[in-house]
Amino acid sequence: MTAPEGDVREYAIDRGRALRFAGFAILMATLCGLDVVVVKTLAQSTRAVLAFGVVFFGLVAVLIGRSLFSRSPGLVISDSGLRLPRFANEAIAWTSIVAMNRVKFGRSDALVLKLDPAVAATLTRRGLARIVPRSANASVVLTRLRGPPDAIAAECEARWRSAHAASAAQGRIIRPPPDAVIQTHRPWLTYALLALLAIVFACELSFAVGASHAGSPSVLTLAYMGGNIGNRIWHNGEWWRLFTAAFLHAGPAHIALNGVVLWMAGTALERLVGWRWLGAIFAVSALAGSVASLLADPPAIVSVGASGGIIGLLGALFVIAYRLPPGAARSRLQMRAALTVAPALLPIVLADKGVTIDYAAHGGGVFAGTLLALILLKNWPSGQARPPLEFVAAAVGGCYLAIAAAALVPILQLRAGLHGG
Repeated sequence: MTAPEGDVREYAIDRGRALRFAGFAILMATLCGLDVVVVKTLAQSTRAVLAFGVVFFGLVAVLIGRSLFSRSPGLVISDSGLRLPRFANEAIAWTSIVAMNRVKFGRSDALVLKLDPAVAATLTRRGLARIVPRSANASVVLTRLRGPPDAIAAECEARWRSAHAASAAQGRIIRPPPDAVIQTHRPWLTYALLALLAIVFACELSFAVGASHAGSPSVLTLAYMGGNIGNRIWHNGEWWRLFTAAFLHAGPAHIALNGVVLWMAGTALERLVGWRWLGAIFAVSALAGSVASLLADPPAIVSVGASGGIIGLLGALFVIAYRLPPGAARSRLQMRAALTVAPALLPIVLADKGVTIDYAAHGGGVFAGTLLALILLKNWPSGQARPPLEFVAAAVGGCYLAIAAAALVPILQLRAGLHGG
């Protein structure tokens, strides 16, 4: 941060932070490229996914790398207005900003500016902003600047209010539209789900039926512990398998990848909707994935995994992000939801070992999660911090967990019959 000159203050881009992100993107692109070039036994579909990773992370590295060599400041504040890198040498007057909101989400901290549409239409975009649909919004990502976020936000708000006070004295003030109330929640249920999945997987190995291979339970173990099997559901009435299959996993790689995706989607979504609605969305998505798998897969297939519920959370996250004001925070959440689908597809590398992705479960889960989120968003009043009908959401999640827990009785009976007890 430079010293103020008159009524002007400049804030430089945090190049250390940009360098870390660029380095991570380069590393990911390199790893994906090495897999494509070196590992000759990968399936063609896996190579396509990894090639996409090379292109995507390469572009991310280039875009972030541009800021490392930029000599322009990340933000210029003056009494007349502010300048942002995305606009080509044009100041945004304080009086053209009709509303200013500060949005904190996890490590993200940004000022979201609602501009007078007439003024926004005259601004010249730079870089990717040229091809993005124009909107009367701009954002200042405080965490990308070298300087204390609280001080930068306070200075912007003070100058904005001062300019509007002067404008109001002349009768030219623009009334800001009402803003949605945003409240974040601690993602403790996401961590509880991760712990539960780990405990169940440990039980799969400890109470295995038949020999485990390389830390992976046998198919017989998955069948006896509640895997989704069409023949057993249709002919034996074991409908409880629709609830238990989501807690089982086929191996270390399966549960590890699902755990990473659950952490990425769950922590973000739970901070917005709270633990009750997170549990309800996961439960409905997981059940929908199991039903879709039952209807679409061969009846003798054993299907397991939390993927249906997790992919449903991703779809819900993309929709619920619209609860945030337009700007960096919303875009970052929706980008996370879209990009997390790629790690969710990575278990395809196990296809050569007889394990395949249950696309029916993924499709059913994302459909149910997205639909439920659309209904929730439509009925969530803008002035209400918490989503409506939380008691209904808690009941839905609680019923799903109760049925899965009650399934321990028939599971133990199956095991007793296996051993002749």
